[in-house]
Amino acid sequence: MRPRVSSEFGQRLGLAGIAALTGGWFTVSWRVMGKPLVDAVGETVGGVSVVLLGIAVISAARASR
Repeated sequence: MRPRVSSEFGQRLGLAGIAALTGGWFTVSWRVMGKPLVDAVGETVGGVSVVLLGIAVISAARASR
């Protein structure tokens, strides 16, 4: 049986993961791909929104079992 992670630790870990994803996505879009700042912010917001929507759908499906 797997050891369970505390709820608070899991939430902090998830928040750190989302923050890292957001920062990384923005940095790659703005600095590496050379997109204008506004385009990089818009792309980041859209991409992270899709990721969060996917997490919400998976969580809802797991909770309904």
